[in-house]
Amino acid sequence: PAGPQATVSGWSILRGKPRILRLFAVFFLFDLFYAPVEIALPLLMLEDLDQPATALGTLWTCYGFGALAGALAVNYLRRFPPAPVLVAVIIGWALCVAALGLATTGTAAFAAFTAAGFVYGPFNPLVFVVLQSQLADHEQQPVFTLWTAGLTAALPLGLSLAGPLVNLFQVRQSLLLSAAVSLVLAVAALAVLRHELWPGSYRRPGRRKPQAVPVTGKNR
Repeated sequence: PAGPQATVSGWSILRGKPRILRLFAVFFLFDLFYAPVEIALPLLMLEDLDQPATALGTLWTCYGFGALAGALAVNYLRRFPPAPVLVAVIIGWALCVAALGLATTGTAAFAAFTAAGFVYGPFNPLVFVVLQSQLADHEQQPVFTLWTAGLTAALPLGLSLAGPLVNLFQVRQSLLLSAAVSLVLAVAALAVLRHELWPGSYRRPGRRKPQAVPVTGKNR
Protein backbone atom coordinates (compact mmCIF):
# COMPACT_ATOMS: atom_id res chain seq x y z
CA PRO A 1 0.00 0.00 0.00
CA ALA A 2 1.07 3.57 -0.68
CA GLY A 3 1.79 5.93 2.17
CA PRO A 4 4.46 6.60 4.78
CA GLN A 5 4.70 2.93 5.78
CA ALA A 6 5.81 1.92 2.28
CA THR A 7 8.84 4.29 2.33
CA VAL A 8 10.29 3.29 5.70
CA SER A 9 13.71 1.65 5.32
CA GLY A 10 14.73 -1.48 7.11
CA TRP A 11 17.47 0.41 8.94
CA SER A 12 14.98 2.97 10.24
CA ILE A 13 12.79 0.18 11.57
CA LEU A 14 15.73 -1.58 13.21
CA ARG A 15 16.86 1.61 14.93
CA GLY A 16 13.43 1.82 16.53
CA LYS A 17 13.56 -1.83 17.63
CA PRO A 18 16.76 -2.32 19.64
CA ARG A 19 15.88 -5.92 20.54
CA ILE A 20 15.88 -6.94 16.88
CA LEU A 21 19.07 -4.97 16.30
CA ARG A 22 20.75 -6.87 19.14
CA LEU A 23 19.44 -10.13 17.69
CA PHE A 24 20.95 -9.19 14.33
CA ALA A 25 24.32 -8.63 16.02
CA VAL A 26 24.11 -12.07 17.65
CA PHE A 27 23.38 -13.85 14.37
CA PHE A 28 25.95 -11.82 12.44
CA LEU A 29 28.64 -12.96 14.86
CA PHE A 30 27.25 -16.51 14.73
CA ASP A 31 27.70 -16.60 10.95
CA LEU A 32 31.06 -14.82 11.21
CA PHE A 33 32.49 -17.47 13.54
CA TYR A 34 31.19 -20.27 11.36
CA ALA A 35 33.93 -19.36 8.88
CA PRO A 36 36.80 -20.98 10.84
CA VAL A 37 34.96 -24.29 10.51
CA GLU A 38 35.19 -24.17 6.71
CA ILE A 39 38.87 -23.24 6.81
CA ALA A 40 39.75 -25.85 9.42
CA LEU A 41 37.91 -28.84 7.94
CA PRO A 42 40.37 -29.71 5.13
CA LEU A 43 43.30 -29.42 7.53
CA LEU A 44 41.53 -31.51 10.16
CA MET A 45 40.67 -34.32 7.76
CA LEU A 46 43.82 -34.43 5.62
CA GLU A 47 46.48 -33.63 8.21
CA ASP A 48 45.28 -34.18 11.78
CA LEU A 49 43.18 -37.27 11.03
CA ASP A 50 45.33 -38.42 8.08
CA GLN A 51 42.31 -39.21 5.91
CA PRO A 52 42.39 -39.58 2.10
CA ALA A 53 41.42 -36.61 -0.06
CA THR A 54 38.00 -38.12 -0.74
CA ALA A 55 37.17 -37.95 2.98
CA LEU A 56 36.56 -34.21 2.78
CA GLY A 57 33.87 -34.75 0.15
CA THR A 58 32.37 -37.51 2.28
CA LEU A 59 32.33 -35.15 5.26
CA TRP A 60 30.32 -32.53 3.35
CA THR A 61 28.00 -35.24 2.06
CA CYS A 62 27.33 -36.25 5.66
CA TYR A 63 26.60 -32.62 6.51
CA GLY A 64 24.21 -32.38 3.56
CA PHE A 65 22.25 -35.46 4.61
CA GLY A 66 22.08 -34.15 8.16
CA ALA A 67 20.89 -30.72 7.00
CA LEU A 68 18.23 -32.32 4.78
CA ALA A 69 16.94 -34.37 7.72
CA GLY A 70 16.98 -31.25 9.91
CA ALA A 71 15.03 -29.25 7.34
CA LEU A 72 12.43 -32.01 7.11
CA ALA A 73 12.16 -32.02 10.90
CA VAL A 74 11.13 -28.34 10.89
CA ASN A 75 7.54 -29.39 10.27
CA TYR A 76 7.51 -31.26 13.59
CA LEU A 77 8.92 -28.28 15.49
CA ARG A 78 5.88 -26.08 14.92
CA ARG A 79 4.29 -27.48 18.08
CA PHE A 80 7.04 -25.76 20.14
CA PRO A 81 7.62 -22.02 20.68
CA PRO A 82 10.29 -21.00 18.15
CA ALA A 83 12.49 -18.86 20.44
CA PRO A 84 13.66 -21.61 22.82
CA VAL A 85 14.12 -24.02 19.91
CA LEU A 86 16.28 -21.41 18.17
CA VAL A 87 18.48 -21.03 21.25
CA ALA A 88 18.71 -24.83 21.49
CA VAL A 89 19.83 -24.98 17.84
CA ILE A 90 22.71 -22.57 18.55
CA ILE A 91 23.76 -24.60 21.60
CA GLY A 92 23.50 -27.84 19.63
CA TRP A 93 25.60 -26.42 16.81
CA ALA A 94 28.28 -25.37 19.31
CA LEU A 95 28.38 -28.85 20.84
CA CYS A 96 28.66 -30.49 17.40
CA VAL A 97 31.56 -28.22 16.40
CA ALA A 98 33.26 -28.98 19.71
CA ALA A 99 32.83 -32.71 19.03
CA LEU A 100 34.33 -32.17 15.58
CA GLY A 101 37.32 -30.41 17.13
CA LEU A 102 37.81 -33.31 19.54
CA ALA A 103 37.33 -36.08 16.95
CA THR A 104 40.19 -38.58 16.82
CA THR A 105 38.96 -40.67 13.88
CA GLY A 106 37.36 -40.01 10.52
CA THR A 107 34.23 -41.84 11.64
CA ALA A 108 33.86 -39.56 14.67
CA ALA A 109 34.26 -36.50 12.43
CA PHE A 110 31.62 -37.80 10.01
CA ALA A 111 29.19 -38.40 12.88
CA ALA A 112 29.80 -34.97 14.43
CA PHE A 113 29.34 -33.11 11.14
CA THR A 114 26.22 -35.09 10.27
CA ALA A 115 24.78 -34.05 13.62
CA ALA A 116 25.86 -30.45 12.95
CA GLY A 117 23.92 -30.46 9.67
CA PHE A 118 20.86 -31.90 11.37
CA VAL A 119 20.97 -29.30 14.15
CA TYR A 120 21.53 -26.38 11.76
CA GLY A 121 18.81 -27.43 9.31
CA PRO A 122 15.94 -25.60 11.09
CA PHE A 123 18.01 -22.50 11.93
CA ASN A 124 16.99 -20.07 9.16
CA PRO A 125 13.25 -20.87 9.24
CA LEU A 126 13.24 -20.40 13.01
CA VAL A 127 15.05 -17.06 12.73
CA PHE A 128 12.43 -15.67 10.39
CA VAL A 129 9.54 -16.98 12.49
CA VAL A 130 11.00 -15.18 15.52
CA LEU A 131 11.42 -12.02 13.44
CA GLN A 132 7.84 -12.21 12.17
CA SER A 133 6.58 -12.28 15.75
CA GLN A 134 8.43 -9.02 16.46
CA LEU A 135 7.44 -7.03 13.36
CA ALA A 136 4.26 -5.56 11.94
CA ASP A 137 3.29 -6.79 8.48
CA HIS A 138 4.48 -3.63 6.70
CA GLU A 139 7.85 -3.81 8.49
CA GLN A 140 8.75 -7.34 7.49
CA GLN A 141 9.86 -6.92 3.88
CA PRO A 142 12.34 -4.03 4.45
CA VAL A 143 13.74 -5.65 7.59
CA PHE A 144 14.06 -9.07 5.98
CA THR A 145 15.85 -7.54 2.99
CA LEU A 146 18.34 -5.68 5.17
CA TRP A 147 18.73 -8.70 7.46
CA THR A 148 19.54 -11.06 4.58
CA ALA A 149 21.99 -8.59 3.01
CA GLY A 150 23.77 -8.05 6.31
CA LEU A 151 24.12 -11.73 7.16
CA THR A 152 25.24 -12.53 3.61
CA ALA A 153 28.25 -10.29 4.23
CA ALA A 154 29.17 -12.17 7.41
CA LEU A 155 30.53 -15.31 5.75
CA PRO A 156 33.00 -13.69 3.27
CA LEU A 157 34.16 -11.34 6.03
CA GLY A 158 34.55 -14.32 8.34
CA LEU A 159 36.51 -16.27 5.75
CA SER A 160 38.93 -13.37 5.32
CA LEU A 161 39.59 -13.43 9.07
CA ALA A 162 39.46 -17.19 9.56
CA GLY A 163 42.68 -17.96 7.69
CA PRO A 164 44.91 -15.95 10.04
CA LEU A 165 42.89 -17.20 13.02
CA VAL A 166 43.43 -20.86 12.09
CA ASN A 167 47.13 -20.19 11.53
CA LEU A 168 47.35 -18.57 14.95
CA PHE A 169 45.32 -21.08 16.99
CA GLN A 170 45.84 -24.23 14.87
CA VAL A 171 43.07 -26.46 13.58
CA ARG A 172 41.48 -28.06 16.63
CA GLN A 173 41.81 -24.98 18.79
CA SER A 174 40.10 -22.92 16.08
CA LEU A 175 37.16 -25.32 16.02
CA LEU A 176 36.91 -25.24 19.80
CA LEU A 177 37.10 -21.43 19.74
CA SER A 178 34.26 -21.32 17.20
CA ALA A 179 32.23 -23.62 19.45
CA ALA A 180 32.94 -21.50 22.53
CA VAL A 181 31.89 -18.31 20.76
CA SER A 182 28.68 -20.00 19.61
CA LEU A 183 27.90 -20.95 23.23
CA VAL A 184 28.45 -17.34 24.32
CA LEU A 185 26.16 -16.18 21.51
CA ALA A 186 23.52 -18.68 22.66
CA VAL A 187 23.60 -16.97 26.07
CA ALA A 188 23.31 -13.59 24.32
CA ALA A 189 20.32 -14.83 22.28
CA LEU A 190 18.81 -16.14 25.51
CA ALA A 191 19.08 -12.66 27.02
CA VAL A 192 17.58 -10.94 23.94
CA LEU A 193 14.71 -13.43 23.65
CA ARG A 194 14.08 -13.88 27.37
CA HIS A 195 10.47 -12.64 27.12
CA GLU A 196 9.69 -15.21 24.41
CA LEU A 197 11.23 -18.02 26.45
CA TRP A 198 8.46 -17.90 29.09
CA PRO A 199 5.70 -20.18 27.81
CA GLY A 200 2.93 -17.96 29.23
CA SER A 201 4.14 -14.99 27.22
CA TYR A 202 2.67 -16.51 24.04
CA ARG A 203 -0.84 -16.26 25.41
CA ARG A 204 -0.82 -12.79 26.87
CA PRO A 205 -3.36 -10.45 25.25
CA GLY A 206 -1.96 -7.89 22.87
CA ARG A 207 1.11 -9.89 21.84
CA ARG A 208 1.51 -11.17 18.31
CA LYS A 209 1.23 -14.94 18.15
CA PRO A 210 4.31 -16.51 16.49
CA GLN A 211 3.52 -18.07 13.15
CA ALA A 212 4.10 -21.74 12.43
CA VAL A 213 7.59 -22.75 11.42
CA PRO A 214 7.72 -23.02 7.62
CA VAL A 215 8.55 -26.38 6.13
CA THR A 216 11.47 -25.30 3.97
CA GLY A 217 14.47 -23.10 4.60
CA LYS A 218 17.84 -22.15 3.21
CA ASN A 219 20.90 -23.85 4.63
CA ARG A 220 24.55 -22.95 4.56
